[in-house]
Amino acid sequence: MVSTYRWRPVFIDANRGIFPHSEADLTSDTAIHPPLLENIQFSDVVKLRSLSVKRDGAVAQVALWWQPVRSVTDVKDFRFFVHVIDDAGNIVQNNEVKLLFIDPDDAADRAIRLSEGSINVPLGARRIAVGFFRGDHAEEVLHANAGERDWEDTRVIASLPASK
Repeated sequence: MVSTYRWRPVFIDANRGIFPHSEADLTSDTAIHPPLLENIQFSDVVKLRSLSVKRDGAVAQVALWWQPVRSVTDVKDFRFFVHVIDDAGNIVQNNEVKLLFIDPDDAADRAIRLSEGSINVPLGARRIAVGFFRGDHAEEVLHANAGERDWEDTRVIASLPASK
């Protein structure tokens, strides 16, 4: 349905997370919001194209640009996690951002997709660790191929931007 109809820009902006995006959309967004992480593949399932964080005090907005490596059907039960961690790597705050997509039968099932969410950042927290898992209890955690990693390559670590 999304590709069949023309949508007004105001509707697309209000529902950004469910619309597939293009390389041009990703390039435009990363020019405005420089990524903390980019182009990291997790197992043979999903590729993190860009992760940016805008922080205002104790609240941070996370924008995750991701792309299925295989069909969206293979990704539908996965979630993205964001751990706010201390200097020793211990979890101070645990957050999840659901991967948003439309219909697994969508012809653009390998298009770039955007999932967004807010996380709470405790005072003094300076780093995050991110990754993907399947299921309600992390039955399957994907392995990253790049970046500073821990937990047997299932988390990628990045420094949080300073608060505004």
